[in-house]
Amino acid sequence: SLGKIMRAFYLLLLDRTLTVSEKVRKFFMVGGRISPKAITVYNGINVEVFNPDNVDGNLRGELGLKDDTVILGSIGALEEDKGQRYLFEAITRLKLEGINNIKCIVCGTGPHEKELKKVVHENGLSNEILFLGFRSDIRSVFKILDILVVTSLTIEACSMTMLEAQAMMLPIIATNISGNPELIVDNSTGILIPPGDADSLRDALKYLIQNLDVRHKMGKNGRFRVLEKFTIEQNVRKTEKIFLEMVQDSIVR
Repeated sequence: SLGKIMRAFYLLLLDRTLTVSEKVRKFFMVGGRISPKAITVYNGINVEVFNPDNVDGNLRGELGLKDDTVILGSIGALEEDKGQRYLFEAITRLKLEGINNIKCIVCGTGPHEKELKKVVHENGLSNEILFLGFRSDIRSVFKILDILVVTSLTIEACSMTMLEAQAMMLPIIATNISGNPELIVDNSTGILIPPGDADSLRDALKYLIQNLDVRHKMGKNGRFRVLEKFTIEQNVRKTEKIFLEMVQDSIVR
């Protein structure tokens, strides 16, 4: 397969391969062991740029959202594998249970946009779901969110969006796939759920919607963890160290 050919190419011709998560690093398995040439360096972010204290704006007011409304966020390409329809199903079920104080902001564009808007219309969610398209002011969006929801079905290597949201002190509900469990500590910085499971998503949303203190605690835990493991400074230092080791190895040879 193409994957096996690429893996052989990387391992034979390259001195090092940097991967953005341990899940991706496992792709370079040889003889039951991961090649020492593959090294994980997580994505890093600027924690001062993504700091709620450093972000101004009144997007909540611009969108006409009430102060007591719980705002959910779905950010990413509108394509089938991102699984937004399961979020819409979960919101439909919450409405049937009488939970009406929620709005969901959807940021992004993509081939699935028309179909998703059709789902929203058919399920009577036009008042709950706001499609904002592509946004260049994503920090302003994070600022007004109460919960970020990531519903990807199969692929999510090392989501910058999830790291940025955690730095902005947002709790995250995410599917338990790919690199997501490396970014989210279940029941500490967010909640991990099975992919494609609208019932589990509904339960997780209901729990966080009804427990403001838990949301705040998870948000604080999330920023602390980003500061501990995912800053751009750490990313650069690790990359520099790898380059220096390669240079030293070449000198020795």
